[in-house]
Amino acid sequence: MTLWHVAFASRLDVILRDGIVPDGRAPVVFAFRDYGDAARWAGTVQWTYLDDDDMPRLIVIVEFDADPAVCEAASDRTLDVPRSSVVLRDGSVPPTAIRHVEVLVSALLSRLAS
Repeated sequence: MTLWHVAFASRLDVILRDGIVPDGRAPVVFAFRDYGDAARWAGTVQWTYLDDDDMPRLIVIVEFDADPAVCEAASDRTLDVPRSSVVLRDGSVPPTAIRHVEVLVSALLSRLAS
């Protein structure tokens, strides 16, 4: 099963070295079954957390392989995306499961255009 995780680009080195690990606020990793939902969430995150210059922070979308047996649909609408597109993964994602990383520029451009 392919999933997508949204993160700040500043975490990319750690993600590539250690994998995707829970951030301490929750014992799970949030991911998306649909790339489009991941990209929409990335745009929201990019503009919600502006840096000191009031510019959006760079975001990455990390594509990875996951075992469907360790994933489950989110039980609430914590993230503002369709419930069926958000999954929780117990534990962490090893770096060997990461398939591709995309630096998201389109969220910035789509916000400026709309």
